[in-house]
Amino acid sequence: MPNARAQSSTGPRGKTLPLTVFTLCVVALIPLRFLEWLNPLSGLAMRVIAPISHPVSEVSRWVVPGRVDPLTDAPEQVLAEELERTRQAYLREKVENDRLRTVIEDLQRGFALGARSDVRPLTASVVGNPSDLSSGTLLVRAGSGAGVNAHTVATFQGTQLVGRVVRVLGAVSEVRPITARRAGRIDGAVMLAPDGSQMLACSLTPTDDQMLSGPVTEPDVADPAHPLAVGQDVRLRTTDGSWPDSAQMLLIGRIVEIQPAPGQSLRRWIVVKPLADLQAISQVVLRIPLEVAPESQP
Repeated sequence: MPNARAQSSTGPRGKTLPLTVFTLCVVALIPLRFLEWLNPLSGLAMRVIAPISHPVSEVSRWVVPGRVDPLTDAPEQVLAEELERTRQAYLREKVENDRLRTVIEDLQRGFALGARSDVRPLTASVVGNPSDLSSGTLLVRAGSGAGVNAHTVATFQGTQLVGRVVRVLGAVSEVRPITARRAGRIDGAVMLAPDGSQMLACSLTPTDDQMLSGPVTEPDVADPAHPLAVGQDVRLRTTDGSWPDSAQMLLIGRIVEIQPAPGQSLRRWIVVKPLADLQAISQVVLRIPLEVAPESQP
């Protein structure tokens, strides 16, 4: 009898679990470029997982609700959101005017810059958040079938920048929040004046507490009428083409702390907090470009 037990424990059934664990470990070490042939299977799996993930995410948000700060202290929330959209449109047009001046100068030199593209807003549910996924991305119920592409930007309530789409499948997409570690650096502008007449450039990186921080580029002679202060808005503003033109001047967050830059006591460092917990939101507004500008040729 003891021999029979020993033989059964080392039989095919006893080897199944170690063999499965070994196979999964080997697959996990294979570079992603060699697993691209599995993408159709992942899309099929998402069609099955997404409907189940959504109610689970809703329950987790009910148990631990996310933080959402109002855009303003005024009680009329609808009017406040409309005011914020109007302000963004004004600032975006101001940036566009500056861009057009540059276009004219470049045309005079014989160069032409890509035209600004319009966007189509699309509201989509978040069916999986970073607490559900190991990738640190938001799983959004809108994919290539809805026109989503790699140039799509996600927002909260159409005003707060959430992040960019990093992966598109047939029915779902993955959005990496700007507060995620892998999001990397993001350039912005501190609104010293609400109308955008006075701004300071800044470069922000995500922190461990769902905020962003980084140095501010200040002039040699500061304007005493428009000092850098806690509570000022910080908006997306890039000049290297890393974000679409349609995303310029979206709200990154508000300054919650100002401190000396590490190792540079004469330079200041700001901490910026988004108006919502970007990893706990239940819905996003995707800004899908109607026309994707072709990549520049070397």
